[in-house]
Amino acid sequence: MDWEAHEEEAQRAIASAATLDAVEDARVRYLGRKSEVAQALRGVRDRESGMRLNGIRRRLEDAIRRDVTMAFL
Repeated sequence: MDWEAHEEEAQRAIASAATLDAVEDARVRYLGRKSEVAQALRGVRDRESGMRLNGIRRRLEDAIRRDVTMAFL
Protein backbone atom coordinates (compact mmCIF):
# COMPACT_ATOMS: atom_id res chain seq x y z
CA MET A 1 0.00 0.00 0.00
CA ASP A 2 1.10 3.59 -0.63
CA TRP A 3 1.03 4.83 2.96
CA GLU A 4 2.05 8.38 2.04
CA ALA A 5 -0.95 8.72 -0.26
CA HIS A 6 -3.19 7.15 2.39
CA GLU A 7 -1.97 9.64 5.00
CA GLU A 8 -2.44 12.58 2.62
CA GLU A 9 -5.99 11.45 1.87
CA ALA A 10 -6.73 11.14 5.58
CA GLN A 11 -5.21 14.56 6.33
CA ARG A 12 -7.38 16.12 3.60
CA ALA A 13 -10.50 14.42 4.96
CA ILE A 14 -9.76 15.66 8.48
CA ALA A 15 -8.95 19.21 7.32
CA SER A 16 -12.10 19.44 5.22
CA ALA A 17 -14.41 18.14 7.97
CA ALA A 18 -16.84 20.97 8.69
CA THR A 19 -18.57 19.48 11.73
CA LEU A 20 -17.55 17.43 14.73
CA ASP A 21 -19.57 14.55 13.29
CA ALA A 22 -17.51 14.75 10.09
CA VAL A 23 -14.29 14.73 12.14
CA GLU A 24 -15.53 11.66 14.01
CA ASP A 25 -16.40 9.95 10.73
CA ALA A 26 -12.86 10.62 9.46
CA ARG A 27 -11.39 9.37 12.74
CA VAL A 28 -13.31 6.11 12.52
CA ARG A 29 -12.51 5.66 8.83
CA TYR A 30 -8.77 6.25 9.14
CA LEU A 31 -8.01 5.26 12.75
CA GLY A 32 -10.83 2.99 13.85
CA ARG A 33 -10.48 -0.69 14.69
CA LYS A 34 -11.22 -1.74 11.11
CA SER A 35 -9.18 0.99 9.42
CA GLU A 36 -6.37 0.09 7.05
CA VAL A 37 -3.77 1.47 9.47
CA ALA A 38 -5.13 -0.59 12.38
CA GLN A 39 -5.27 -3.74 10.25
CA ALA A 40 -1.73 -3.19 9.02
CA LEU A 41 -0.44 -2.60 12.56
CA ARG A 42 -1.86 -5.96 13.63
CA GLY A 43 0.18 -7.68 10.94
CA VAL A 44 3.47 -5.85 11.43
CA ARG A 45 6.43 -8.18 11.62
CA ASP A 46 9.35 -5.75 11.45
CA ARG A 47 10.39 -2.70 13.44
CA GLU A 48 10.63 -0.33 10.47
CA SER A 49 7.07 -0.97 9.30
CA GLY A 50 5.76 -0.64 12.83
CA MET A 51 7.52 2.68 13.32
CA ARG A 52 6.21 4.00 10.01
CA LEU A 53 2.62 2.99 10.70
CA ASN A 54 2.73 4.29 14.26
CA GLY A 55 4.06 7.60 12.94
CA ILE A 56 1.14 7.84 10.54
CA ARG A 57 -1.29 6.98 13.33
CA ARG A 58 0.21 9.64 15.64
CA ARG A 59 0.16 12.35 12.97
CA LEU A 60 -3.48 11.60 12.14
CA GLU A 61 -4.43 11.61 15.83
CA ASP A 62 -2.69 14.98 16.21
CA ALA A 63 -4.54 16.36 13.17
CA ILE A 64 -7.86 15.27 14.64
CA ARG A 65 -7.00 16.86 18.00
CA ARG A 66 -6.06 20.13 16.26
CA ASP A 67 -9.26 20.08 14.21
CA VAL A 68 -11.46 19.49 17.26
CA THR A 69 -9.57 22.12 19.26
CA MET A 70 -9.99 24.69 16.48
CA ALA A 71 -13.73 23.97 16.39
CA PHE A 72 -14.04 25.18 19.98
CA LEU A 73 -11.97 28.38 19.61
